[in-house]
Amino acid sequence: MTFVETEWRGDDVDYQVLFNLAVGAAGLFGGYVLSRIYHSLDRLDEDVRKIPLNYVQKDDFKTAVADIKNDIRSGFQQVDRTLNTLFERINEKADKA
Repeated sequence: MTFVETEWRGDDVDYQVLFNLAVGAAGLFGGYVLSRIYHSLDRLDEDVRKIPLNYVQKDDFKTAVADIKNDIRSGFQQVDRTLNTLFERINEKADKA
């Protein structure tokens, strides 16, 4: 059996081969694009999961600032008491003299 006996038409096959190559190339490009999208999403997911390790949450920051303010207030109260004591001693010495 030869090509002539099977009535093979070369024109139809040429278009079919071109169509198959085009579909294959489109599939390859589509697969590459989907792969890149998947990897980008995967990296984004990793970065989002690392956010609590790199940044402070708003509630934690507010709590820390409130603690610092309380420490500063108590420190100023101690300084105020110490200064009052010193001024009283100075006034006592001034009254004796």
